[in-house]
Amino acid sequence: MKTMRFFALAALMMAATAVSAQNKVVTLDQQMKNKKTTTTTKTTTTKKTTPAKTTTTKTTAPKATSVGSLAGWQSFYVQYNPLDMHFSSDGFSANSGFSAITAGWNQAMPIAGATPLFFQYGVGIQYGWDSNDGEKTTLLSAKIPLNLVYSFQLPGTSVSLDPYAGIYGRAFIIGKSSYEGESWNYFSEDDMGEGNTWNRFQLGAQFGINVNFSQFYAGIGYGMDILEVTDDTTIRGLDITLGMKF
Repeated sequence: MKTMRFFALAALMMAATAVSAQNKVVTLDQQMKNKKTTTTTKTTTTKKTTPAKTTTTKTTAPKATSVGSLAGWQSFYVQYNPLDMHFSSDGFSANSGFSAITAGWNQAMPIAGATPLFFQYGVGIQYGWDSNDGEKTTLLSAKIPLNLVYSFQLPGTSVSLDPYAGIYGRAFIIGKSSYEGESWNYFSEDDMGEGNTWNRFQLGAQFGINVNFSQFYAGIGYGMDILEVTDDTTIRGLDITLGMKF
């Protein structure tokens, strides 16, 4: 009987030991599984996504050279005009000087694509005067210039040059003189006699250069009549210019 109890107790202890060992294995497996899960979660959580780099391309705008460069321009100007009435016949010549001022407007239009070549036209009103030995002369005319202009900028500066050449038309509105209370009109046959009146319309040639400082410019030019204002007589002289482009 004692022997039976002994074997029963021994069997019970072995069963308890086996269950305990099995529980430990399960617990160990569970801990390993939990540790692996935690490590994976941590790795997933701490991994950072590096954003893709954005490349920005810097665009440099083309540098403008002057007002209206390649697109053309308009301008208002004033001129001082020291002029000569030039007479030449049979080897004899003489000059009679007078002064004038001009105010006008020009428009320049591109005519050669990317080449800075322009056709310029406009209109100016010119007032001239002279006083010599008591004789006073007054001239008023409209002047229409037609020019070709080439515009270019001086390297490393904001200064540009506009050399030009062309023709002009002039239409006299007033041309008269007075002396000691008497006056005469150069376009009246009653005053000048038949065949001695002045021509109201002249055609001339001109050339010069303007220097641009931003939207302002200064220039000098020379012009001379091709058609005579009267027999053997033409007008010629300088154009000293100040203007503004827009």
